[in-house]
Amino acid sequence: MITASNVKDYLKSKIDGVDRWYSGSLRSNDVKGICVYSKPSMGTNKVCVGGLENTSTFIQGYSVLIHWTKNTIETELKSMEVYNALWGQNPVINGHRVIKIDLRDANPIGLGVDDNGIYEYVINFDILYER
Repeated sequence: MITASNVKDYLKSKIDGVDRWYSGSLRSNDVKGICVYSKPSMGTNKVCVGGLENTSTFIQGYSVLIHWTKNTIETELKSMEVYNALWGQNPVINGHRVIKIDLRDANPIGLGVDDNGIYEYVINFDILYER
């Protein structure tokens, strides 16, 4: 299984300059934080004929929230850096070979600002991986 925390750890190895990393919940309003959430996937997990022992793949959905700075350009650039760390990649995460990272949108989605004026973007994606 690949958890949100596992995806966070993968991204930590690819993205520099992040002050705070979270999984499941953004627990701070500090700048330069990234949080990974588990979400429903766009696909479904089907059991192959013959049962689970013959089912080789699993799909799981995730969202990455980039909670960056009060500068919209800096935030958008960091969001694109995270997007590019996922796009077209086939890493091994938590011992599972990733077959495909399916980014749901053509670019990170701007969410505007939080109550403190910090710009936020979200990236939604599914990971298809070997069980």
